[in-house]
Amino acid sequence: MAGNKASFTRLRLYVEDDLMTGAPVSLNRDQSHYLQNVMRKGEGDRIAVFNGRDGEYWATIVAAKRGAVLLEPVELLRDQAEEPDLWLVFAPIKRTAVSFLTAKATEIGVSRLLPVVTAHTNTDRVNIRRLHANAIEAAEQSERLTVPEIAEPAKFQDFLRDWP
Repeated sequence: MAGNKASFTRLRLYVEDDLMTGAPVSLNRDQSHYLQNVMRKGEGDRIAVFNGRDGEYWATIVAAKRGAVLLEPVELLRDQAEEPDLWLVFAPIKRTAVSFLTAKATEIGVSRLLPVVTAHTNTDRVNIRRLHANAIEAAEQSERLTVPEIAEPAKFQDFLRDWP
């Protein structure tokens, strides 16, 4: 029973690099800080990594210096699977609500989020980098293998004109 629980609480990180067994992956500064100082992980510890293209791997921390962690993928856990092409179009609302919407949409499998500014939208400013970070965190926590695309905000008329 304890082994099953561990599989549900394993630490997962999204990485940009290609993943394959034996090919080292360098984590960025923020991820390195998170692993070392927040999660207290060091050389020899294992975490799961995914990139939205190559599936999910167990990776061993092979080097951990201040602000720089090097991982080595050692075992494929899950192959990359095709996901539905599900879009969520929404009018930006208050910051906290948009962050919550992004996380929940990621958890249910939305592949693309499209903020649309309407005549009655509360705000026309959307921090795409912050939404992308929210989506990554939600994917890491929800066992999802991909991170949805976050589109630049569009005016409602432009959105309708360009709708595929």
